[in-house]
Amino acid sequence: MKSDNSPDSSPVSPSGMQVMLRYICPRCGQGCFIPAPLRETELHCRCGQIFTAAPVDEYSMAFMEILLDDGRAAVKQEYL
Repeated sequence: MKSDNSPDSSPVSPSGMQVMLRYICPRCGQGCFIPAPLRETELHCRCGQIFTAAPVDEYSMAFMEILLDDGRAAVKQEYL
C-alpha cells in the first residue's frame, strides 16, 4: 500500500510558469529577485535600501509563456 507522503514514480510536468527577474540594489549591489513586475514595484533590499523596480512589458511576458507553452516546452525530452 502506498503512503500519502511517498513520491510518485514519474516526475510531474509544469502547469504554468513565472519569470523571475533580478534587480541590483543601487546602494550595496546585491541582487533582489522578484516575479516579473507589470507595474512599478517598491523593493526592499537586505541592506535596508528601498528602490523602485522598472516594470516589464506584459506582451513580452505573454510571448515567453506562449513560446514555452507555460513551461511545458522547457522540460527535458527524456521526461516527456
